[in-house]
Amino acid sequence: MNPKTVLRAGFGSTNETFPILRETRGAYPAVIATDNVYNSNDPAFNTLASCQLGMNALCSFQGLGTFGTGITPAMEPIPPAGLSTGVIDAPPNVDLRFLGAGLLKRGRINTWNFTAETKLPGDMLLGVGYVGNHLAHGWGILDRNASDIDQEPPLTAAFGRTAGTYQLQGYLDSHYNALQVTLDRHYSGGLYLKGAYTYSKAINESYDTDAWSGGFWTPPLFAGPSYRDRNRGMADIDRRHIFRIAYVWDLPLGAGHKLASGNRIGRAVLGGWQFNGVWSTLSGSPTTIFGIPNFKSEGNHQTLDQVAPLHKIGCLGPQDGCYWYDPSSFAVVPTVRDPDGVERNHRFGTTGRNIAVYGPGHWNLDQSLFRHFKLSERYDLQLRAESINVFNHPTWDWGHDEWGGSNYCWSGPGQPCGAPFMQAPDAFGHRTIELGLRLAF
Repeated sequence: MNPKTVLRAGFGSTNETFPILRETRGAYPAVIATDNVYNSNDPAFNTLASCQLGMNALCSFQGLGTFGTGITPAMEPIPPAGLSTGVIDAPPNVDLRFLGAGLLKRGRINTWNFTAETKLPGDMLLGVGYVGNHLAHGWGILDRNASDIDQEPPLTAAFGRTAGTYQLQGYLDSHYNALQVTLDRHYSGGLYLKGAYTYSKAINESYDTDAWSGGFWTPPLFAGPSYRDRNRGMADIDRRHIFRIAYVWDLPLGAGHKLASGNRIGRAVLGGWQFNGVWSTLSGSPTTIFGIPNFKSEGNHQTLDQVAPLHKIGCLGPQDGCYWYDPSSFAVVPTVRDPDGVERNHRFGTTGRNIAVYGPGHWNLDQSLFRHFKLSERYDLQLRAESINVFNHPTWDWGHDEWGGSNYCWSGPGQPCGAPFMQAPDAFGHRTIELGLRLAF
């Protein structure tokens, strides 16, 4: 627009680049994955169950026997039959991952942006932009044995299958929209600044924390054939506000600077100092509020009813009465006694996936102080004192794991949700201080 202001815009479209091998590498019969544990003193001892109960001290892999006893018939691999027909019957208790018949859709990612950038006084550069993207037909896992509530698992009823039967298909959809602001100052006069703020919203339909627990590897929370749309919600990675600023500041003291440059003692004591730092703050991520599934179905998770307006208390810690949100805003889905005498839910909770229950945010400052010593024209010595998380600010453990986390209610019907529900029971992260010398020549 003029020598100080620039407008930029862009659009791109590309196929999703995630490799198909990632989802299909464990397909039967090429690979059969199984966890076996054995205790020679107590063959009935189930280490795996102990791990699932949180008894970490018992989580260990042990041998299945000795060379003297050999491989028992129950442990011998069963050779696949019917190879001449091109069909292999899969054991009903072995997980399957497969592509399925028909066309495998591949994801398409469209991205777009518009940015205005202008130069401000003081050698500052301000940029304000809108950034968005859309993924269509993203790869995800469908559990073909998942059922609707009050329905039998379809493959269990038809073939006696009890293990996961996962089909890869391009059915996921995601959106990201953001206002992004940058404020930069190129290194000049001993000062460098680089700042960025993002106000954004990310929406998708499945786990997205990483490839192991993401939609590439795990069925959605609501896997029944009628519930796919119920998975649409804010993404696990949705952080509404993110702000970061980095800086380098050479103190204006000593030789070549405005202050103390004419005093030999002042140059020796005050010259050569440099501050560096990175300040980061971000808001919390959204949360799914889980309850115990008391319904008859396969492959679905249960959520809670919201029975009162959401009330943020903001207290962090495991102590009694300390809650991030008021737990009385939620209640377990009521049960009904069925004709067979079993108490069951016959619906999901009114809350869905990743509702606007945002966990604690986080802020952090990494700070360092450098001192430069000019030993000669060729040699330069630098003393470094660096601190990661200089204020020792904790990162609170607000769990997204539905088993025992802050967002999981273990209570039964008619009972209030007890701790650690809506609490931050633990924290991690600590201050680290490092000292070093750097010789440049």
